[in-house]
This record gives sequence, structure tokens and C-alpha cells, in this order.
Amino acid sequence: MSVSKWLCPLRTGSINHPDSIFYYSQERVFTYRQADAIVNHLVSRFNVQSSKHSIDYLVVDDPMSYHVWITLFVGWRTGIPTALFHSDYSLGTDFELGQSCSLSSWADDYLTHSETPPSEQLRIQYAGDQVSNYMMTSGTTGHAKIVVHTIDNHLSSAQAITSKLGITASDRWYINLPMWHVSGLAPIFRMTLSGGSLYISNQTASFGAELIASDATCISCVQTTLNRLIHDSDTYSYLRSMRVLLLGGSPIPSDNTLLPFASLPIWVSYGMTETSSAIALRSLSEYIESNGGLSMLPSVAFHLSDSSELCIKGPMVFSGYLKHADIHEQLVDIDGFFNTADIVDLHASHIFYKGRSDRMFVSGGENIYPDQIEAILKSQHTIQSVQIRPVPDADFQMVGHAVYTGSIDPDEFMRICRKILPKSALPKHVIRQKNAPELDKDA
Repeated sequence: MSVSKWLCPLRTGSINHPDSIFYYSQERVFTYRQADAIVNHLVSRFNVQSSKHSIDYLVVDDPMSYHVWITLFVGWRTGIPTALFHSDYSLGTDFELGQSCSLSSWADDYLTHSETPPSEQLRIQYAGDQVSNYMMTSGTTGHAKIVVHTIDNHLSSAQAITSKLGITASDRWYINLPMWHVSGLAPIFRMTLSGGSLYISNQTASFGAELIASDATCISCVQTTLNRLIHDSDTYSYLRSMRVLLLGGSPIPSDNTLLPFASLPIWVSYGMTETSSAIALRSLSEYIESNGGLSMLPSVAFHLSDSSELCIKGPMVFSGYLKHADIHEQLVDIDGFFNTADIVDLHASHIFYKGRSDRMFVSGGENIYPDQIEAILKSQHTIQSVQIRPVPDADFQMVGHAVYTGSIDPDEFMRICRKILPKSALPKHVIRQKNAPELDKDA
């Protein structure tokens, strides 16, 4: 099987449109030429350092800064993977990766004391199977695992999504989601391939005000964030003027709870860490009209298992779990299809998400999908977060137990449940807590 080849999109941008803006924020602006120059400089400095000390992987001190894309591209050019983990996460002995190196101080030092050199004209080519980064997920088994992404995974995903959404060099993507998640990381590759610009939120200013000031045309967001944004009139007006609002991160309801968003340029998406970003998309109007149907990207092959679990294959599907090849082998069949453990219906080549096979439970003979219930409840702006957990029951074997955060008391929560949920999906127990309940696995 032949290995795909990719030209470095950052170097290509530096050659083809050197003075176009690649990255901008409230503090800094980089053209493609400047971005390529700093990566080149740090590659040279890293090569000197690694000749003295063996380096196994790169790390990023601030995962919401320009250090992320700098480190990634240095890693691509040196063949060293970047580990993108939450700053509070401890790998422990099970995931000992060896000797790490941070480039953040080198990058800041270079920007303080150096002038941008002339553009490099030599194009750089990568093997698609070169490892790009490591990213933590609990994924399909509920246990912590490290997903291995290759260059082919990221650029194939970016190529398919930019084509589907019509992304061009005039677009500017606002990154507000953490870049230790694929939803926050993926815009780097989309914009680099298309010749567009990146804006990374400083996470301290008013979200809506910063978004407006960024003049961005595209944004990825989760429904909780969108619920908050539409209640500010200025932000809502700006969202209507944008080209793409890529909505994902958790199941999205397909009923009339989405009507407040109808005038927004929303694309509903489905994906996971293992697929390097979204693999199925549909405009909001088509999503509502079809009652929740999503269209797979053309480069993704798929079928359903005997238990209706979605099985997928394509260039954006990850290469495996680091140090857990056994788990990967269990989830990939003889033809190379990865079992997502997501239960879907299939109609007219569209998938209709129902829930996680490892979260579904039976109550009184009815299949209950917590993901669907949570999606409907989170569409209410008074409910910030919610998790439905099964608990034993003498009459129904299992019933739903709701844990939520929000501005309403449990009685009002249940009143909303009775209004918007089918009777079989109503939780029997409700607890309100201060902090958002955390799932045992990725949404």
C-alpha cells in the first residue's frame, strides 16, 4: 500500500502568499512568511539541542496560544510528535513517553530579539504516515487512552471539510475551544491548507466582544456556548453575519429546540478524537428538515455492525492507541473498519445518531439513550450541563438519574423535562450541583 505525500502547507503558504495573515490575536500578528521563519529557526535550534539530549516528544506550555501551531510544525519538520494534553492531566507510569522538550521560551525569545529573515523557497514534503501528535481520550472503552494522529489524518480531514464548507483564503477561523481537543486543533490545518487566517481567543476577555473584534468568519462551538452567545443581541447579530458555525462536541437535538438558531449559518457535525475532527456534516436547515440526518464526507467509507454500531474507514481515521495496540485491534475489523461504538440509524445514505452503545440502558422494556436526552435538555438556556445516569429500580430494572447545573431548581427542571421529553425518557431522580457533571468518556 502506497504512503500518501503532503507538501508542508505552512511553507507552501509562505511561498505562494508570504504577506497574507496566517495568525492574529490581540497581542500578535504573523504573516505566512513570518510564521514559517520562526518554525525554521526553532527547527535549527532544536536540532542542536537534540544532538546533545535525546528528545522523544514536544510539549506546549500554554495550549491556548500560538505556541501550539509553532510546536506542531517544528515537530513535523523534525519528526518529533507533539503531546497535546490538558495541563492538569498527569500521564502516570502507564503512559511514560520518555524525554520531553518545550519550545515556548525559545519562541518568545526569538520574537523578542530577531528580525524575520527572507522567505525560504524550497518546498517541504512529508510522508502521510508520519506521527503528528498524541491526544488523550477515553473514547470507546471508558478508559484513558492516547490517540496517535498522523499528518495524513489531519490534512485529509482538513481537505475534506474545507471543500465541504467552501473555506477559502479570505476566511478567518476563531479558535475558542481547547487545542488539546481535536475541535480546537483542527482549524489550524483547515486554515493553513486554504491560505486563511487563525485567531486564538485569549480566554479572558468577554467572549462575544472578542469574537466581534476578531472579524472572524468561522467558528467551532458547542451548544452550551451557542446558547450563551445568542442571548446577547450584538453577538447574535454578528453570528448571523458569519459564514460558518460548526456545531458539535455532543449530540445535537433535531426537534424545534433548534428553532432559535434557524437564522444562523450553522453546520451540525459528528466526529471524535479518533477521526481527527468531524466526519459527517449537514446544514442546520437540512438537519432539522430530515429530523437529524447527517451526510458522511465523501472520503469516509462506512457500514453498520450487526448491533447498529457505526463502523468507519478513511484517511482521517487515527492510526491507533499509543501503548494500547490490543484495544485498537479489538475495534478494527479485518477490512480496516473502526467500530465507533456509536449506535446510528441509516436512511438514504444519511446517519441518524442515537447514542453510545456503552451508555444505552433498558428501562421498562424501552431502550434509553442518555446522549439524546442530554442534547434536548442542554438546548434550554437555563440548563448549563446535564448527565443522565442509569440507576437500579425495582419496577423498571433501570431508570434515569439526572445530575445537572443551571439557574433553575429541581422542580422547574422536572417541569421542563415533562414538557419536552417523551414519558419513557423522564428521569426519576434529579440532583442539582454547582459544578458540571463529567462524563466517564468523551462526548
